[in-house]
Amino acid sequence: MGSPIKRQVRVGIVGAGLIGRTHSLMLRLLADAVPESVAVTRVYDIDAAAADALASQWPEARSCAGAEQIFDDGSVDAVFVCTPTATHRELCLGAAASGKHVFCEKPLAMNSAEADEIRAAIERAGLVGQVGLVLRFSPVYTVIAAMAAQEGAGRMLAVTMRDDQDFPVRGAHASKWRNQPGLTAGGTLIEHSVHDFDAFAWMFGPIRRLYCRTRVLNGAPGIEDCAVTEFDFAEGFHGQL
Repeated sequence: MGSPIKRQVRVGIVGAGLIGRTHSLMLRLLADAVPESVAVTRVYDIDAAAADALASQWPEARSCAGAEQIFDDGSVDAVFVCTPTATHRELCLGAAASGKHVFCEKPLAMNSAEADEIRAAIERAGLVGQVGLVLRFSPVYTVIAAMAAQEGAGRMLAVTMRDDQDFPVRGAHASKWRNQPGLTAGGTLIEHSVHDFDAFAWMFGPIRRLYCRTRVLNGAPGIEDCAVTEFDFAEGFHGQL
């Protein structure tokens, strides 16, 4: 048996859209499996009706008029940032400044400078910061990582991945903001395939050189929805995505 739960973690969710609802569901499954482990107690979204609907799924939760109300609530332990990428910096810094642990959806920020700023703020405050790069916990990837690390597994020669997300089964990924340059950090490479590159680096080590071609097939100008990349790992083998 694992160690007993010392104290329930009380969570505030900022963003009640698709990903906010998804994380709420996962937290509910955890709460059902391990009683008194976690509870969502505060929810904020610019769409008040969406916040109310999500809050209604938890007995103690109530919706808030702004993210600051979650930050200022001393009973909240952690904040889940489930909003468009352009808002992540302000929300993560606000949560860290109020002493809240942070789980932020990927990508963490609009650029590396913002990501470094967020990381530094969380580390200075002595808090836990996590990013929703969940492929590291997928059984497929954990098995591949274990096989690659196994003694006697042999020498890695090449890695190839194809990631179509919803296309061609359902067409473009449903979103109200990913085609808006002011809200997104980019197209499919940063908003989705950050998952893939994180998994590559986690399983096989750092990438030292990369070549990429992008196209806009059905999306907004400047926001790529098709990309082909080739890269070399520091260990000397080749990769394609």
